[in-house]
Amino acid sequence: MILASTASNDGISGAGTLTFGSGNDGIIVGPGDLTVSANINAPAAFIKAGTGKLTLSGANTFSTVYISGGALLPTTTTALGQDSTVNVGGGGTLELPDGMNLSSVDLFLHN
Repeated sequence: MILASTASNDGISGAGTLTFGSGNDGIIVGPGDLTVSANINAPAAFIKAGTGKLTLSGANTFSTVYISGGALLPTTTTALGQDSTVNVGGGGTLELPDGMNLSSVDLFLHN
């Protein structure tokens, strides 16, 4: 789990991949805003919780994404993973850039 307790100007970047172990959810929580341009591998699920904004721009590997709080802003289509399922609910928001094509993503909105 990554806790973003305050907004970060540095973010997480680099040529490597941020990997959450097999069977473990990749979880990013907190009130702070965070930008991750490194690739993320979360084979079980990826969860965005807390009130902050998370900006993703890597070519990520997700099967299921849960946005239960705050905002998730993918800057590219691959930031949501290829053929992934995205669930938005519980006060979470998905902020999409103009013209983003979500044809490779199954999107579910929950209240």
